[in-house]
Amino acid sequence: MSLKQLNEFLERVGAANDGASHGSEYALYELPDADALQTALDRYFSRLSTSNSAAQPAENWRIHLTPVHDPGETLARLARHWFYEQEYSPSVGPARLEGIILEFIAQLRFVVGDALVFEVKVAPPMWYDCAWQDFAFDGGSQRWLLHLGFSD
Repeated sequence: MSLKQLNEFLERVGAANDGASHGSEYALYELPDADALQTALDRYFSRLSTSNSAAQPAENWRIHLTPVHDPGETLARLARHWFYEQEYSPSVGPARLEGIILEFIAQLRFVVGDALVFEVKVAPPMWYDCAWQDFAFDGGSQRWLLHLGFSD
């Protein structure tokens, strides 16, 4: 499973959660090269801009990392919430729901391996999303940001 295939999977799940008044964005992004996860996140967030806001320095994003000590359970809970507990989430049976969550975790682990997992909290200085949840994966020489969110 490649990063592209995982993002295609996330795009399909996100589209299933789109509503009349909002669109979902579910994606795993490769972070810029850096010596440390914090630096990679600083570089990523400092490059973001909108049509109304220029890119802002990383310190304006107030990026905070919290290590995740139970990644399997946390990622399963995260997927259940974002895939099946949103206002417009599809209804599926329990077996199918668990199967899709397990598939997501397996695909994610194939891409990020045994990377350390961190929850990422930001206080955006500009529009980011209506609601979101971000997780970073630190594989030492490679790092990723999992973004799950929606905007109106």
